[in-house]
Amino acid sequence: MKYRPDGKQFIADIWFEDNIPNIDNFVQKITNGVKLNIVDKYSYNFGIGETIIYILSESHFAIHTYPEYNYISIDIYTCGKSNPYDAEQIIKESFSVKKINIHKLQRGI
Repeated sequence: MKYRPDGKQFIADIWFEDNIPNIDNFVQKITNGVKLNIVDKYSYNFGIGETIIYILSESHFAIHTYPEYNYISIDIYTCGKSNPYDAEQIIKESFSVKKINIHKLQRGI
């Protein structure tokens, strides 16, 4: 099978009403809802915030946390049949979001 470089990228800046949610729960809710498969995880704690990269069988899911602002930024890139754009509705329905800015990109087409 020949690989096609077409992908979808979902980028979001998210401000929460209260504290940012537990990141493990946040990621699990999205990955289950979008049907993504985590194969590895890397993280670095900056003392206040944290950067976490999840390697997916479909590509990657990156998160940068800024707890002092109740803010996180996420980047989900997938190739194949998964649709990371579905994360928008999951986030809005599952978490107390104050404001969200979304960017959706088609890649490799």
